[in-house]
Amino acid sequence: MYVNIFFYVILQMVTFVLCNSSYGQNDLRRFIFENKYGFIDTEGRIRIKPKFDYVSERFQDGLAWFSNSDTAGYINPSGEIIIIFNNSKYAFNEGLSPYFDGNKLGFLTTSGENAFYPKFKNYILGSQLISSGIPFYSEGLASVVITKNDSSDWYKFIFIDKNGKKAFGNRVFASASNYFEGLAFVSLNNGKAGYINHKGKFEITLKNGESGERFSNGFAVICDSNNRYYFINKKGLLLGKLIFEKAEAFSDSMAKVKLNGEWGFINSKGELAIKPIYNENSYGFSEGMASVSISEGNDTRRSNTLTYFINKQGEVILGPYKDMVIKSFYSGLAEGILPLKNINGNCTEYFYMNKLGHIIWKDTICSIGLEDK
Repeated sequence: MYVNIFFYVILQMVTFVLCNSSYGQNDLRRFIFENKYGFIDTEGRIRIKPKFDYVSERFQDGLAWFSNSDTAGYINPSGEIIIIFNNSKYAFNEGLSPYFDGNKLGFLTTSGENAFYPKFKNYILGSQLISSGIPFYSEGLASVVITKNDSSDWYKFIFIDKNGKKAFGNRVFASASNYFEGLAFVSLNNGKAGYINHKGKFEITLKNGESGERFSNGFAVICDSNNRYYFINKKGLLLGKLIFEKAEAFSDSMAKVKLNGEWGFINSKGELAIKPIYNENSYGFSEGMASVSISEGNDTRRSNTLTYFINKQGEVILGPYKDMVIKSFYSGLAEGILPLKNINGNCTEYFYMNKLGHIIWKDTICSIGLEDK
């Protein structure tokens, strides 16, 4: 297996030298070979040799983050190091990437300069990416949290512009997400919650106990005080009549929803377009297809699932694929993982699939666990 991969990599490296190197950043995907990371294109050809200890998943704003043992920074789609900056490790959004100098937040431009010097104390991220703790810009503003006097007992959400200035003067919020499609969800200390426009004024006010997620395709998911989910439009009106156990943002004019313990999809009219028969390992729609999984029997473990790609009518386009986790398509490729068992250790096969169902790249990584000794 590894011998075949070795010759395949050598062939791809030769192809890289001989082929036309004109390609877009969205055509590149991260891959790993012998514990080093590089990038391939949508045809499986190596475009950036595997020479980095780690890289970001894909390029954003024309740059991808890289890290080696002695340095870090950003490379362009040709693999050239453009910026060396050890404090930064986050993606660019709207031309800016956050970094932390001690407990102070700053932002780096794509030319490697400071958009503004680290001057804000104890910033942590706003609600949109709270799990990863990374502030980011969207529609010219960033939602961040500031603490007072180094105390975790007091914090307020504010918005800052690309010069690091407060967007709405001294106005603060109890919580705030970033802007999407012209609106941002916020809440106040008095319990008022809803969506504000770019002037900081409420466009939509929600009921007590309700919270909202970002707008996408013209709609937003709302969770009420009883943990039920529904969708509203930009006028605050209910989309359709259905209430869900869970719901995710619209993507490609379809939204993933949960009813009776299973997942299906609604369309932009709020109609149940695809019946809820899939499990939680399913993904949203992208490029006209969605990766969905059905459990075999009553066991919902990933090792007992069948994965399909369906269109917006619920028709099967590709599959089934047994015991695999496959994401939905992005720029023509779907990323997949296949756990393997082997007498020498625990192995996982990573691969990329095109829309014809062909594997354009795969590699296997093994690690020996205690159970294998």
